[in-house]
Amino acid sequence: MCAGCYSTVDGYIMGAVGLGAAIEVGVCRVKAMFDAQYAAQRHVLVYERNAAFCEYMGLDPLVVLGPKPAPLPVAHTSPGWSPSFGSPALAVP
Repeated sequence: MCAGCYSTVDGYIMGAVGLGAAIEVGVCRVKAMFDAQYAAQRHVLVYERNAAFCEYMGLDPLVVLGPKPAPLPVAHTSPGWSPSFGSPALAVP
């Protein structure tokens, strides 16, 4: 792009799009830290977004991306820390 075709408004628009993408990624990462169900299905959602883009471009998603992944099992849904006091492992026999 030549210097005459690039304006300040173009710079603001590109900056806003980049900032929006960065905010979206950050929100997804924070959401995944607190929601185990979302974290287990995040790679499936990414595959679906990529497959939609492939279809938009006229490509077959199965050929380009491979088979759709299955969601990961969710082992524990409550957040992080659990107190050690009062647990049966610490009980005196």
